[in-house]
Amino acid sequence: MLSPVSEPAEGTGEHHLREALVHRTDIGIAMGVLMERFQVDRDTAFVILRRVSQGENRKLHLIAAEVAATGQLPRPLIDGNGSLPS
Repeated sequence: MLSPVSEPAEGTGEHHLREALVHRTDIGIAMGVLMERFQVDRDTAFVILRRVSQGENRKLHLIAAEVAATGQLPRPLIDGNGSLPS
């Protein structure tokens, strides 16, 4: 009988690697959502994530996970003129 594969212990290098891969995936998906929604390039999509992260005082990977899961930014990004803030 095969034993189930256990998750690596928190604090180990393998645990951090797995977390980094999940975060990277979420960030990539979120960037794709923003690129499609706002018709921007990937550098600008990352800047959007970074600005929202700073404005919300939350880690970028948490903002990215929310965008990846919902397809929405956690707060409106469009200013009163209907454009992205500079």
